[in-house]
Amino acid sequence: AYDGDMDVESDHSNSACFEGDSCDTAGTGDANADGNLDVLDVVIIVGEILDPQNDDECFQETADLNGDGQLDVLDIVILVGNILDGRTVDASSAIFNQSDNGVTIEADGFIAGVEMFISHGEDFSIELTEDAMVADYVTKGNITHLIVVAPESGNLFTSTGDFTIDEAITANTQGE
Repeated sequence: AYDGDMDVESDHSNSACFEGDSCDTAGTGDANADGNLDVLDVVIIVGEILDPQNDDECFQETADLNGDGQLDVLDIVILVGNILDGRTVDASSAIFNQSDNGVTIEADGFIAGVEMFISHGEDFSIELTEDAMVADYVTKGNITHLIVVAPESGNLFTSTGDFTIDEAITANTQGE
């Protein structure tokens, strides 16, 4: 049988043959392919989420830990959970508190990651917490996309200028 979509034909059966490269690291989170899961992998994947540069299909499959076809903080929290291997008590709820000078979070347990999109004027500036496994952001125009992984304090960031939280995802090691 011939499969036109895959451009392959099987010889002795009526099903198409699969021809393609396999990705040995798919779904593992080992972004630097060093055989270890650690903060280096988290940093690489956070960087790719904030400023996509890597179009390698195997990298995308490796970093997409939840298999939903997109990279976001939900993949990061699975990786953090694998790195920490059950050494935390996950939060079951969290509350964001927005003030004129930043955002804090209150939770009843471990927060593995926060991802936010915030809109703001030209006069906006931001400083992310240093009390986290990884904290990074990218600003394009008047939109800032930020990720804070495993915040150790309630302070996510301080800022100057007005801003609006357009979208926020908070997750423990089990997901959103």
